[in-house]
Amino acid sequence: MLAPSNARLLDLVFPGGPKPVNHEIAHGSTDAAGDDRLTVRFWGTRGGIARAGHDTARFGGNTLCVTVELDRDRLFVFDAGTGMVNLGQFIATQKRHYRYHLFISNSYSSNVQGLPYFAPLQVPGNEIVVYGVGGEFSLRQAIAAQRSDPYLPVVGRERASRVSYRELKEGDYEIDQAQVSVIGLNHPGPALGYRLTGASGKTMAYVTGNEVFPHCTSGAAAARERLVSFLRGVDILIHDATYFDNEYRSHAGSGHSSVSAVLTLAAEARVKRLYLFHHDPSHDDEAIGRMEMIARYFFEQRRLPIHCWAAREGSAVTI
Repeated sequence: MLAPSNARLLDLVFPGGPKPVNHEIAHGSTDAAGDDRLTVRFWGTRGGIARAGHDTARFGGNTLCVTVELDRDRLFVFDAGTGMVNLGQFIATQKRHYRYHLFISNSYSSNVQGLPYFAPLQVPGNEIVVYGVGGEFSLRQAIAAQRSDPYLPVVGRERASRVSYRELKEGDYEIDQAQVSVIGLNHPGPALGYRLTGASGKTMAYVTGNEVFPHCTSGAAAARERLVSFLRGVDILIHDATYFDNEYRSHAGSGHSSVSAVLTLAAEARVKRLYLFHHDPSHDDEAIGRMEMIARYFFEQRRLPIHCWAAREGSAVTI
């Protein structure tokens, strides 16, 4: 649960807006967070393009950014959409340095456009390592494109912090005393999903920009089983659930999933908590709330012990 001082600081970042919620409270977990605990916070939940407005205040309008905090100086960040700006403002209010590990799911603009405006880049002593998939253009080139003309003219390009880049392939890595597993995703461009395991053994999987494979062919079924195995038993799964089923029919092949496909995947993998993510820009709070209710009914009808929420910007969970 957020300490009172941090909650007050977050009032500066989200004035009058959504406040961080520790969803564990609903399930009776009130243990204080220690160094072996894993805290997930949502700074941006929207896919494609930011959508600010009164009808997106509940679930948020910023594009993708999620953090996992393992202790007081290690921060794992997943994607760098516009939600990263609020993250930077929050961190700027705190008098400490982090070692940042930034994992990019794919290099589309919506996933990296917040990085040039990330306040800690201006702070001497900070170290930021950017991880992601290679391709026709290197990860460094994809990030650099967001910080150069015509996308970011005039804005200062010199950074006080140290930034380095590391391209990843499928496999298992030890990164700053945490275990990070990587899997390729079903997306038109190169994309990666991540599974992070902390010292306590608690796990979080971040899978967005992923179209869940159907069972229609043997190759697709095999790829789906690989993903189920990758996700099996995770404590928290954050997964792209962009479309209602009726919407998905006209978006097949886009690299994003229907809600029922994600629910079936979570059931097969026996995950403990599921967060529906990458909200479509056309969906307002009412639509996303309806998707959340559909998801909960799905698990209740099957008597599966899977807790499910639509990801809310500004919320947090500690396990």
